[in-house]
Amino acid sequence: MHVGKKLKELKRSRNKTLASISDETGLSISYVSDIMNERSRPSLEALQKLTKAFDVSISYVLEDRAVTYGSENERRLAELLADFNSWSVRDQLELLDLIAAKKAHLDPRE
Repeated sequence: MHVGKKLKELKRSRNKTLASISDETGLSISYVSDIMNERSRPSLEALQKLTKAFDVSISYVLEDRAVTYGSENERRLAELLADFNSWSVRDQLELLDLIAAKKAHLDPRE
């Protein structure tokens, strides 16, 4: 399980700093850094605070998927979909509308 790695990816995708995460969670910068660099495991309380700061579920952070990708496009899609859960609802709906429009354009039956 790579909790620290997932949290670090969320930090990057949300353009957050360690200081801003520390301010939001009340956790020290060094503790947050240690968690993200997998030098320390977060307590349940710390994990709750961190997932709340990123607006994701604890299960999302704890989920550990080992996936083998058949192509570069599949790998890229999986990375983007992993980030999808961290997006705002508005951004998620915008992407879903875009995909539906593209599908309708490609499918002559619709």
